[in-house]
Amino acid sequence: MITVTYILTEKNKQVKRKNQTMFFWNQIMISLLIVFSIYTNVYGQGCETDRSVLLSSFTRVSSIDDHIYYVSNDLFVNDIESEAQCKSICGTLAIINNLAELESLNRVVTYSAPAASVLISGKYRSQTMSWFITNTTRPYPFMRWATGRPVPEDIANGYHCLFLEERKNGVRERPCSIRDLPCKFMCEIVD
Repeated sequence: MITVTYILTEKNKQVKRKNQTMFFWNQIMISLLIVFSIYTNVYGQGCETDRSVLLSSFTRVSSIDDHIYYVSNDLFVNDIESEAQCKSICGTLAIINNLAELESLNRVVTYSAPAASVLISGKYRSQTMSWFITNTTRPYPFMRWATGRPVPEDIANGYHCLFLEERKNGVRERPCSIRDLPCKFMCEIVD
């Protein structure tokens, strides 16, 4: 009887170790899938494909260092759709990192952009009362407001996205979906 009990106990231990090992490898696989999913959401899908067809919906307007900037040929609908279209060409909404970029892109909007107002990356979060890079928790890296901006009442009324406008020397706040103003959006691709 003692021998049978010992054999069953050893068998149970082996099964338990096997189950623990399988659980460990399942957790590893799930973790890898989560990392891959996050990577494809952040960096876009299909970046290794030919972008020329996708880029036909955009006009190349500038390049600064290894960043290439495109303005949409279509009118801006909202910030979410605009960001998705930028991701489709393996980019993001344009981010202003310093004064040189701001001045260069302001000149583009003033002299060559096909719209008077252009959406760029930048989203206001009322919980923290600060501006962030769109779809991230990273604070906006550089901010210089156009004259007379921001207007606190506009921010309180939902003007939570950043725009460049012709003949302005800085950014301004506007609603994240505009129907009464012909706006475009600007994408940035790191080459």
